[in-house]
Amino acid sequence: SKRHVATMRLAVAGVVTGALLCALPLFPDSAWYQPIPYDVSIATGVQHIWDGWITSVYYGKILIRDDKLQVGGYGDEYRSYLKFETTGLPKTVTRAVLNVMPYPKGDGSTQVSAQISKVTGNWTPSLAWNVQPPATLIANLPAPTVGQWWTATITDTFNAWQSGTNYGVVIAPLGTANNFDLLRSSRYGDDAQRPALLLEFTPPVPT
Repeated sequence: SKRHVATMRLAVAGVVTGALLCALPLFPDSAWYQPIPYDVSIATGVQHIWDGWITSVYYGKILIRDDKLQVGGYGDEYRSYLKFETTGLPKTVTRAVLNVMPYPKGDGSTQVSAQISKVTGNWTPSLAWNVQPPATLIANLPAPTVGQWWTATITDTFNAWQSGTNYGVVIAPLGTANNFDLLRSSRYGDDAQRPALLLEFTPPVPT
Protein backbone atom coordinates (compact mmCIF):
# COMPACT_ATOMS: atom_id res chain seq x y z
CA SER A 1 0.00 0.00 0.00
CA LYS A 2 1.08 3.57 -0.54
CA ARG A 3 2.22 5.33 2.63
CA HIS A 4 2.63 9.03 3.23
CA VAL A 5 4.85 10.27 6.04
CA ALA A 6 4.24 13.87 7.09
CA THR A 7 5.83 15.97 9.78
CA MET A 8 3.97 18.57 11.81
CA ARG A 9 5.49 20.74 14.48
CA LEU A 10 3.76 23.32 16.62
CA ALA A 11 6.65 25.67 17.25
CA VAL A 12 6.27 29.08 18.73
CA ALA A 13 9.12 31.51 18.65
CA GLY A 14 6.92 34.32 17.40
CA VAL A 15 3.69 33.00 15.99
CA VAL A 16 4.19 29.77 14.10
CA THR A 17 1.32 27.35 13.70
CA GLY A 18 1.48 23.72 12.65
CA ALA A 19 -0.32 22.92 9.43
CA LEU A 20 -2.84 20.11 9.60
CA LEU A 21 -1.79 16.92 7.91
CA CYS A 22 -2.83 16.36 4.33
CA ALA A 23 -3.19 12.80 3.10
CA LEU A 24 -4.66 10.86 0.22
CA PRO A 25 -7.84 9.02 1.22
CA LEU A 26 -8.03 5.27 1.75
CA PHE A 27 -4.34 4.75 2.46
CA PRO A 28 -2.80 4.46 5.92
CA ASP A 29 -0.90 7.55 6.95
CA SER A 30 1.51 8.36 9.74
CA ALA A 31 2.54 11.65 11.28
CA TRP A 32 5.12 12.82 13.80
CA TYR A 33 3.87 15.45 16.22
CA GLN A 34 6.73 17.20 17.99
CA PRO A 35 5.78 20.48 19.65
CA ILE A 36 8.13 22.79 21.53
CA PRO A 37 6.96 24.84 24.52
CA TYR A 38 5.46 28.27 24.08
CA ASP A 39 7.53 30.94 25.77
CA VAL A 40 6.05 30.93 29.28
CA SER A 41 6.94 34.60 29.69
CA ILE A 42 4.18 35.47 27.21
CA ALA A 43 1.03 35.61 29.31
CA THR A 44 -1.36 34.77 26.48
CA GLY A 45 0.69 31.89 25.13
CA VAL A 46 -0.72 28.45 24.50
CA GLN A 47 1.26 25.62 26.05
CA HIS A 48 1.63 23.07 23.23
CA ILE A 49 3.41 20.72 25.62
CA TRP A 50 3.94 20.55 29.36
CA ASP A 51 6.79 18.38 30.52
CA GLY A 52 9.09 18.24 33.49
CA TRP A 53 10.56 16.07 36.23
CA ILE A 54 9.94 15.95 39.94
CA THR A 55 11.74 14.35 42.89
CA SER A 56 10.62 13.06 46.27
CA VAL A 57 13.43 14.72 48.26
CA TYR A 58 15.70 17.23 46.55
CA TYR A 59 15.21 20.37 44.43
CA GLY A 60 12.24 21.59 46.47
CA LYS A 61 10.02 18.64 45.52
CA ILE A 62 8.51 20.68 42.68
CA LEU A 63 8.28 20.15 38.92
CA ILE A 64 11.49 21.23 37.19
CA ARG A 65 11.17 22.30 33.56
CA ASP A 66 14.57 22.37 31.89
CA ASP A 67 16.15 20.61 28.91
CA LYS A 68 15.89 17.12 30.41
CA LEU A 69 13.51 14.65 31.99
CA GLN A 70 14.59 12.23 34.72
CA VAL A 71 13.26 8.86 35.89
CA GLY A 72 14.88 6.80 38.66
CA GLY A 73 16.59 7.71 41.89
CA TYR A 74 19.15 6.91 44.56
CA GLY A 75 17.45 6.88 47.91
CA ASP A 76 14.84 9.20 46.42
CA GLU A 77 12.57 8.95 43.37
CA TYR A 78 12.42 10.91 40.13
CA ARG A 79 9.31 10.95 37.91
CA SER A 80 8.61 12.69 34.61
CA TYR A 81 5.31 14.18 33.46
CA LEU A 82 4.33 14.95 29.86
CA LYS A 83 1.15 16.44 28.45
CA PHE A 84 0.79 17.17 24.73
CA GLU A 85 -1.77 19.65 23.43
CA THR A 86 -3.71 17.44 20.98
CA THR A 87 -6.26 19.92 19.61
CA GLY A 88 -6.27 19.63 15.81
CA LEU A 89 -4.84 16.12 15.76
CA PRO A 90 -6.87 13.12 14.50
CA LYS A 91 -9.83 12.27 16.71
CA THR A 92 -9.08 8.56 16.49
CA VAL A 93 -5.92 6.71 15.53
CA THR A 94 -5.07 3.08 14.94
CA ARG A 95 -1.75 3.50 16.74
CA ALA A 96 -0.16 6.17 18.93
CA VAL A 97 3.39 5.87 20.21
CA LEU A 98 5.18 8.17 22.65
CA ASN A 99 8.89 8.59 21.83
CA VAL A 100 11.50 10.01 24.21
CA MET A 101 15.26 10.06 23.69
CA PRO A 102 17.61 8.73 26.44
CA TYR A 103 21.14 10.04 26.81
CA PRO A 104 24.04 9.01 29.10
CA LYS A 105 24.23 10.37 32.64
CA GLY A 106 28.00 10.02 32.70
CA ASP A 107 28.42 8.45 36.12
CA GLY A 108 28.16 5.00 37.68
CA SER A 109 24.38 4.79 37.51
CA THR A 110 22.51 2.44 35.21
CA GLN A 111 19.29 2.73 33.23
CA VAL A 112 16.11 1.51 34.89
CA SER A 113 12.86 -0.03 33.74
CA ALA A 114 9.77 2.07 34.35
CA GLN A 115 6.03 2.23 34.22
CA ILE A 116 4.07 4.69 32.14
CA SER A 117 0.64 5.66 33.45
CA LYS A 118 -2.27 7.73 32.21
CA VAL A 119 -2.77 10.72 34.49
CA THR A 120 -6.42 10.96 35.51
CA GLY A 121 -6.44 14.27 37.38
CA ASN A 122 -5.50 17.83 36.64
CA TRP A 123 -1.97 19.18 37.11
CA THR A 124 -0.07 22.29 36.07
CA PRO A 125 3.60 23.28 35.79
CA SER A 126 3.41 24.29 39.47
CA LEU A 127 3.01 20.62 40.42
CA ALA A 128 4.49 19.58 43.79
CA TRP A 129 5.50 16.07 44.89
CA ASN A 130 2.97 15.88 47.71
CA VAL A 131 -0.02 16.80 45.53
CA GLN A 132 0.49 14.63 42.44
CA PRO A 133 -2.64 13.62 40.51
CA PRO A 134 -3.91 10.03 40.35
CA ALA A 135 -2.83 7.82 37.46
CA THR A 136 -3.66 4.40 35.99
CA LEU A 137 -1.04 2.04 34.59
CA ILE A 138 -0.67 1.81 30.81
CA ALA A 139 2.38 -0.48 30.58
CA ASN A 140 5.71 -1.45 32.09
CA LEU A 141 8.68 -0.43 29.94
CA PRO A 142 12.10 -2.11 29.75
CA ALA A 143 15.15 -0.04 30.57
CA PRO A 144 15.96 2.28 27.65
CA THR A 145 18.99 2.14 25.38
CA VAL A 146 20.96 5.37 25.19
CA GLY A 147 20.69 7.02 21.78
CA GLN A 148 17.61 5.06 20.69
CA TRP A 149 13.99 6.13 21.00
CA TRP A 150 12.37 4.82 24.18
CA THR A 151 8.83 4.06 23.05
CA ALA A 152 5.48 3.42 24.68
CA THR A 153 2.34 2.50 22.77
CA ILE A 154 -0.47 4.68 24.12
CA THR A 155 -3.19 4.18 21.47
CA ASP A 156 -6.12 3.73 23.86
CA THR A 157 -4.90 6.62 25.99
CA PHE A 158 -4.58 8.98 23.02
CA ASN A 159 -8.07 8.08 21.75
CA ALA A 160 -9.44 8.63 25.26
CA TRP A 161 -7.81 12.07 25.30
CA GLN A 162 -9.51 12.95 22.04
CA SER A 163 -12.93 11.84 23.23
CA GLY A 164 -12.63 13.16 26.77
CA THR A 165 -10.04 14.98 28.88
CA ASN A 166 -6.28 14.99 28.36
CA TYR A 167 -4.16 15.02 31.51
CA GLY A 168 -1.07 13.48 29.91
CA VAL A 169 1.15 10.69 31.24
CA VAL A 170 3.66 10.11 34.02
CA ILE A 171 6.75 7.88 33.81
CA ALA A 172 7.91 6.44 37.14
CA PRO A 173 10.85 4.11 37.86
CA LEU A 174 10.56 0.45 38.84
CA GLY A 175 13.79 0.74 40.86
CA THR A 176 15.75 3.47 42.63
CA ALA A 177 19.09 1.89 43.60
CA ASN A 178 21.27 4.43 41.75
CA ASN A 179 19.24 3.81 38.60
CA PHE A 180 18.53 6.77 36.34
CA ASP A 181 17.04 7.39 32.93
CA LEU A 182 17.95 10.79 31.51
CA LEU A 183 15.73 11.89 28.63
CA ARG A 184 15.67 14.96 26.40
CA SER A 185 12.78 17.28 27.16
CA SER A 186 10.81 19.57 24.85
CA ARG A 187 13.30 22.35 25.71
CA TYR A 188 16.26 20.54 24.23
CA GLY A 189 17.70 22.31 21.20
CA ASP A 190 17.96 19.37 18.76
CA ASP A 191 14.71 18.66 16.90
CA ALA A 192 15.72 15.03 16.43
CA GLN A 193 15.72 14.31 20.17
CA ARG A 194 12.73 16.12 21.66
CA PRO A 195 9.66 14.11 22.80
CA ALA A 196 7.35 13.22 19.94
CA LEU A 197 4.14 11.37 19.21
CA LEU A 198 3.92 9.01 16.24
CA LEU A 199 0.31 8.74 15.06
CA GLU A 200 -1.01 6.22 12.55
CA PHE A 201 -4.46 6.55 11.05
CA THR A 202 -6.42 6.07 7.84
CA PRO A 203 -7.48 9.44 6.41
CA PRO A 204 -9.71 11.21 6.10
CA VAL A 205 -10.35 11.47 9.84
CA PRO A 206 -11.98 14.28 11.83
CA THR A 207 -9.44 16.58 13.48
